[in-house]
Amino acid sequence: MRSRAQTLWEPTVPTDIPAADILDVLPGFVWRLDREFRFTSVSDKVFEITGLEVGHVIGARFEDLDFVWEGGCDPLTRREAFHDREALGPARHGRRARLKITGRPFFEASEGFVGYVGSVVDLGTSNPAVVFDQEAAATTRGHLDVFRNAVECLTDGLALFDPDDRLIFCNSSFRRMNENARWNLDGQTTFEMIVRSNMELGLLEDAVGREEVFLADRMARHRAPSDEPRLMRWTDGNVIMVRERRLADGGIVVVNTDLTELSRREKALADALSAAERTSHAKSAFLARMSHELRTPLNAIIGFSDLVLSEAFGPLGSDRYRTYVGDVKSSGEHLLSLINDLLDLTGIESGRREFVFDAHKPRDLVSAALRAVRPLGQRAGIRLRGSAPAGLPNVTVDARSMHQCLLNLVSNSIKATDRGGRVAIRAHQNSAETLTFTVSDTGKGMSRETVSSLMTMSAPRNQDYVTEAEGAGLGLPITKSLVEVMGGRLEIDSWVGEGTEVRLIVPIA
Repeated sequence: MRSRAQTLWEPTVPTDIPAADILDVLPGFVWRLDREFRFTSVSDKVFEITGLEVGHVIGARFEDLDFVWEGGCDPLTRREAFHDREALGPARHGRRARLKITGRPFFEASEGFVGYVGSVVDLGTSNPAVVFDQEAAATTRGHLDVFRNAVECLTDGLALFDPDDRLIFCNSSFRRMNENARWNLDGQTTFEMIVRSNMELGLLEDAVGREEVFLADRMARHRAPSDEPRLMRWTDGNVIMVRERRLADGGIVVVNTDLTELSRREKALADALSAAERTSHAKSAFLARMSHELRTPLNAIIGFSDLVLSEAFGPLGSDRYRTYVGDVKSSGEHLLSLINDLLDLTGIESGRREFVFDAHKPRDLVSAALRAVRPLGQRAGIRLRGSAPAGLPNVTVDARSMHQCLLNLVSNSIKATDRGGRVAIRAHQNSAETLTFTVSDTGKGMSRETVSSLMTMSAPRNQDYVTEAEGAGLGLPITKSLVEVMGGRLEIDSWVGEGTEVRLIVPIA
């Protein structure tokens, strides 16, 4: 049984007249194209009109052979019949033949569009004054080729639908994103057919169980596209961002961007963040419970130690008892200080600590810190100095947190400085937006590696700067966290054997 294509192709003439003779008396040549618009057959008269050998034509496209369509618009891409479309043939000796081309698409029931048949008639040789501007047409054709190649290189899927919503062009990325759907580039496939095919295959997550409602909503959005992109989730886990725009002629361009990998990374990041938050919360809750359980008996131990040392109920007797009780009291205070540091750090990390930001005078903050640490400095034999000019602008900080930061820094400096050394705290303005509190000492100093390690909770307890400190070495991490919450930063410079300088840079009110 002959196909429709064969019926269209074979001339209906008496069988005793050779087909070659009939083709030879026609005014032009006849041709046939496959679905990729490549010549599969052409009559011998093609050489007379174009100067091209039959073997050179087979397998090529019109544009490959330097045909130029009027206006640069190729009628083949619409897969519709056309009649007497003017064009220019390949250049021969600097001139081109004026042509009229007629074509008709043909289809197979099982395969859809399978090619074209048509004819080319010679109208004579063109010159620059007739028909249309060859140079402009060639330029347009070149621009179209560049555009086609550029679109084909896009990772985004791009498809163009005509005013009747029929698919007239798409790149390979669009075909890949819809590879499971039942549709063809036959000029008859509509946008609705593509959506319905994907939906019937169960590929669209939002359509499952509500197919007709989804289709109606999707088509309404397609016919009235907005500037807002939309996400389409597929049942296989793919995520596609869809953008649509209506063109001046009524057609619609659809751009699909594959966000699957980005979506998976975001989900993995969100899961990791959630797990980290749960771990941090559990850690903070555990420390808070343990700290509460420890602080209650420690307060009792410290209180009773004070009571015994005061000899309120009579003399202790031996001086050794006084020494032992004093050791118990100092050990309890040391442990309580460690617990308080842990609570401070976990409170900052978890966001449970409350901050009240107000404007404060730098002079008041420096004076308060010096008063608090003066007894410690006197016992250690350290000379303390403070400096904060009265004309300095106020700073916006949480007073309690700023006081704790200065106490931590000055206490560390005192404990890291030998008897007779100096510790100074001063405030000075270094820019229009910030003010700096500097704590410096003439102590042992630290190496750059030690400075880096002391800024974390994992700082080894045997580091020089904290060896003499009666704590867990958490003062600097706590200070850094507090000053950053207040919108500032902490900087450290230290020189081994010479001393350390720590700067708290905070915003001016």
